[in-house]
Amino acid sequence: MIDDQSHEISVEKLMEHIRREARRRRPPGDEGPSAVSEPADAGQTVAIDTPAEHPCDDSLLKESPPLPPMVGEYSVGDFSRYHDRDFIQNAYRGILKREPDAPSFAGYLEHLRQGAMTKSEILCQLRYSREGRAKGVKVRGLLLLAVSHKFFKLPLLGYALRWVAYLVRLPSIVRHFHTVEAQNQMLFSLFRDYLRQEDACLKAKIGEIKNYQSLIEEIVTRMSDVKALAAQKADARYLEEMDASKAAQSDVDDFKSQHEAEMERLFGLIVSKIGKAEYESLMALKADRAELESMAVLKVDRAELENIAGLKADRAELETIAALKVDRAELENITRLKVDRAELESSVALKADRADLEGMGALKADRAEVENLAAVKADLKHIEAIHTRLGQLTQGIDHLRRASVEQERRLWLFLEEARKRLPEPFSTDQLAGFASEEDHLLDAFYVAFEDNFRGTREDIKEKLGCYLPYMTEIEGAEERVGPVLDLGCGRGEWLELLKEHRLGGLGIDCNPVMVSLCREKGLEAVEADVLEFLRSQKNGSFGAVTGFHIIEHLPLLDMIKVFDETFRVLKPGGVMIFETPNPTNILVGASTFYMDPTHRNPLYPASVAFIAEFRGFSQVKILHLNPPPDYNRIDEEGSPVAGRFNEYFYGPRDYAVIGYKS
Repeated sequence: MIDDQSHEISVEKLMEHIRREARRRRPPGDEGPSAVSEPADAGQTVAIDTPAEHPCDDSLLKESPPLPPMVGEYSVGDFSRYHDRDFIQNAYRGILKREPDAPSFAGYLEHLRQGAMTKSEILCQLRYSREGRAKGVKVRGLLLLAVSHKFFKLPLLGYALRWVAYLVRLPSIVRHFHTVEAQNQMLFSLFRDYLRQEDACLKAKIGEIKNYQSLIEEIVTRMSDVKALAAQKADARYLEEMDASKAAQSDVDDFKSQHEAEMERLFGLIVSKIGKAEYESLMALKADRAELESMAVLKVDRAELENIAGLKADRAELETIAALKVDRAELENITRLKVDRAELESSVALKADRADLEGMGALKADRAEVENLAAVKADLKHIEAIHTRLGQLTQGIDHLRRASVEQERRLWLFLEEARKRLPEPFSTDQLAGFASEEDHLLDAFYVAFEDNFRGTREDIKEKLGCYLPYMTEIEGAEERVGPVLDLGCGRGEWLELLKEHRLGGLGIDCNPVMVSLCREKGLEAVEADVLEFLRSQKNGSFGAVTGFHIIEHLPLLDMIKVFDETFRVLKPGGVMIFETPNPTNILVGASTFYMDPTHRNPLYPASVAFIAEFRGFSQVKILHLNPPPDYNRIDEEGSPVAGRFNEYFYGPRDYAVIGYKS
């Protein structure tokens, strides 16, 4: 018998994740989706909830029930209804009566996901192991499965028996395929409803953000008005201070005028006491009154006092009194000016403090709005996280759709051949054709792998732009130009870049999923083996042959054959370009090269260049590409050790071998 449950797609865990996420994001007060209404009587209309209100039915998202306790014996179906991790755990619990150990659990889970073992094979290994025989748990129908698996492993005979069993189980396989298709449609529906719910939530958040933006604009307007009012008040205060300063200056001028009258009176008294001669001398001194007033702060110059030393004692005393009065007046004037200056400085400081206090008051008044802005920023971060998650879910849906389409293609191929041959037996060639489909089991997996690790289309196209000058150089000579042949075209980034620059391109890839992606984008691509396609082409058919990250997947002999066929199909003057990871970068050669499990071994640049020259190419050169960012490098500062370290660890991560057909 064949275990038709072994390849059933498990969605329980994915549904459980969706259910938890939907419940976590459900708004307060929302009790979740209501149950689907019961079928109506004949003639009545059945009410169906819209997806926006009820994104999914909780009954579809329930967890798998635990393995029931054994009553007499188990059956194979008791275990087959579980999938993935749940299946391994329940198999250990039911047959070996314990939890699985970590290494065995990881090993069985990996074999189950890769299709290397079926569920029935795992059950047989556990039941008929030494520990399983000691436990003695009875599993109905397992012995027959174990015997059939033994026969299937026999050389030749087992192969034929397996295909006979496939034909016997063909109706069950078709029924299982329809079940898988229905499960996929259900999963797509759940994802669609979930995305609609998230879209409604995003629109609500965007509305709140717009409201916050209008509130921010209102706050900014209010702050501008407050600043303008503060400026007006500051100008009025400044004018008042200027008026006060002018009044103080007027008082000073009045004091000076009074002082001049007093000086005149003193000079008259001096003249009446000392006579005309002395008066003339004092008149000469009066001419220097302005200079004496300017030097009052420093006191009367000692040399001038010596000039009038010969005057009488009364005259010297009067002059001393006059000088002291002048000094006193000037000192009072300076003191008053200092007081006025201090008042002005205090007034300016008060003005600045008042403006600051008004600004602080406005800021305090808007504190609630600032807190609301912080909440808006948190919501924006939450929305960005939702966008990222939606992108991941969309990518997962695309990968699942491709895998489903590929499974459908293989099944229809099998049914078509069976319809043509039945009731006659299959020929050896037809059986070999069915067996060759095993080579394409990982096609959809490799597309998803490249989407995750290779980078976006825009990044790849930017990196491949360095090869366009080699193409345009060839395109300049129309008499020897043919289409550019891209070996292992993959997702078609290079073909798309050629099309954007109006250069003809044809892609070859053995992965049908990759080829379908290229055709969906309007690119010309053919599903074929690279070496077989090259051998089917005429001499001098192409102006250029390219291959980006393909030769590291080939054995040495096949790589040399590809070089030979490339040289043959190139036109004279045509160019050959093959890009591959650079093992002279230690991080690439010892680590990241093996990230792709389909890589065989790194290829040293000089070795590939030698092979190209040895097989007939001329002007062969190595083009180093894609160095890491400069911030990864160590500052050399004249140190040869640091320079060598940067060369070995942070050198170019890829290189291309470029050669011409002379």
